[in-house]
Amino acid sequence: MENIHTYIKWRGDLPFSKVPFNEADNLAFCCLSYIRFQGVFALTHKKSITIREAYEKFMTLENQMYRTEDDLVLFELMAHSVRYQNVKIHAYVDHIDEQLQKQFSALTLQFYGPHCYVAFRGTDNTLVGWKEDFNMTFMETVPSQKEAVEYLNMVASKHKGKLYIGGHSKGGNLAVFASAFCEPEIKERIVSVYNNDGPGFSEQVLKSDGYRHMKERVQTYVPQSSVVGMLLNHEEMIHVVKSTQISLWQHDPYSWQIMGPDFQYLETIDTSSQLMDKTMKNWLSGLTVEQRAAFVDTMYDIFHSTNAKSLKELKENKIKNIAILLKAFSNTDANTRKMMNDTLSAFFSSMKDAVEEMLPKEDK
Repeated sequence: MENIHTYIKWRGDLPFSKVPFNEADNLAFCCLSYIRFQGVFALTHKKSITIREAYEKFMTLENQMYRTEDDLVLFELMAHSVRYQNVKIHAYVDHIDEQLQKQFSALTLQFYGPHCYVAFRGTDNTLVGWKEDFNMTFMETVPSQKEAVEYLNMVASKHKGKLYIGGHSKGGNLAVFASAFCEPEIKERIVSVYNNDGPGFSEQVLKSDGYRHMKERVQTYVPQSSVVGMLLNHEEMIHVVKSTQISLWQHDPYSWQIMGPDFQYLETIDTSSQLMDKTMKNWLSGLTVEQRAAFVDTMYDIFHSTNAKSLKELKENKIKNIAILLKAFSNTDANTRKMMNDTLSAFFSSMKDAVEEMLPKEDK
C-alpha cells in the first residue's frame, strides 16, 4: 500500500521544476506542520530555514516535540529528498492560550521560486485544542480562525508568488476560513485551498460572499469513514480517499492511500460515516446554541478538573483521572447533571433515528 511515506521515497528525487505541486505534496506539507519547530528557530536565530537544515538542528535538540513517530519519519524523508530538502520554512508560529481557549500554529513553505504553501496545523493533543474544536458547534468564529486570517494576510504581504493554502483536521477548516476572509487582493493569488478531513462551517459562513468567492478553489478530502471531516456543513466538492484504517482512525493521514502524485479515490463515504453525519446534524439541530455551549463547557470543566493539559497526560494517569472525572461529574449541581444526561440522551435518540432513516424501506 502506498502512503505519503512511500510517495516521498518513490518521487522525492523529482524537483518541483520537473513535476508541479500536487495533492501528495499538499498532504506532506500538512503533516510537516505537526512538527514543533520552536527549538529549531530558537537555536538558529533565523527567520527562515530549509527543511534539511531544520531537520539537522531538530535532531540535536534534547526536547524534540512532535505528534507521532510517523511525523518524524516524514520529516527525515523530506529532509533527504531532492524535492523537499531546499523548501524554506518561513513565519513559524505556535500559540496556545487556555484563557482564550485557542490552539493555533502555522508555517509557510516556499517550495518553488516565490510560490508558497501556507500550512495550518490541525488539533494537537492538548485539551484546549480539542475544546476549541467543539466550540465551533456553537460559536460563529473561534479565536484560531481569526488568527488564521491575520496570519495569511501577513504572510501574503511578504511573499508575492502564487499561494496554496491547506491543513489537516482543524487546520483544513482554518485554511478555508482564512482564504474566505483574507484581503481581496490576496484571494486572487490563491490557486487552491486544501481541507484534509477538516470540519465544515456554520450556515452563516457558507452564505458569506468570501466563502462563495473561494468555494470553487476549495478541495476537501475525507476518508471513507470520516467523522471529523463530516462535522458541520460543507458546500464545496468533497473527494473520498481510501484509507487502510477503520472508523475514527481513518483521520490519520498516514493511512490515506496515494496513487502516483494523487490520492486513491472511492465513489462515496461508507455507511458508518453517513450514519454519524446524520446523527450529528440531527443532534445539533435539536439543540439551541446555549445548550451546545453549556454541554461543551461542562465537559471541558470536568476534564480540566484532572489538571491534565493533554490527552496524553489523561491516558498516563488513567485510573486516577477516571476517579477524578467521576467525582467532578457527581459534584456538579442537579440541574447541570440533568442537562448533561438530557443532551446525551438526545444524541443516542438522534442515532436511533438516523439508523431507522437509513434502513431500506419495505415495499407496500
